[in-house]
Amino acid sequence: MARDWDLPAVAAERISWTSLVDQRISLNGQVGARGEPRRRLPARPSRRLWRLGGRVAGARLLAATGAIHLDLYLTGYRSIPPIGWMFLLQVIIAFGLAAAVLATGSRLAAAAGAGFALATLGGYLLSVWVGPFG
Repeated sequence: MARDWDLPAVAAERISWTSLVDQRISLNGQVGARGEPRRRLPARPSRRLWRLGGRVAGARLLAATGAIHLDLYLTGYRSIPPIGWMFLLQVIIAFGLAAAVLATGSRLAAAAGAGFALATLGGYLLSVWVGPFG
């Protein structure tokens, strides 16, 4: 046991006591001491953040497509018999896929949303170049 006037021994006891008290359990369950170097945040956003941003952007674009088609449906396209119900179907599917892409984050939902957006663009280009029904 160290005496009060023996400063180096007292300091050594304080260091060992501090390391014992300051031990912590990290999120993954490993025990670490206070003296461990802390991990710094990466300079670039992580992949997880990029994926979240992509999901949010994709969902917003799908919702915007649905909103445009809803506006077109409500302002007169519903009275055109061959395509009115197609615009309403476009609205329902676009909002459903936007919710699925945002909520699940699965690659299947993202692929379905991308395919749906490409099909929408293809339908628009066909209607401009060829006409709705030939």
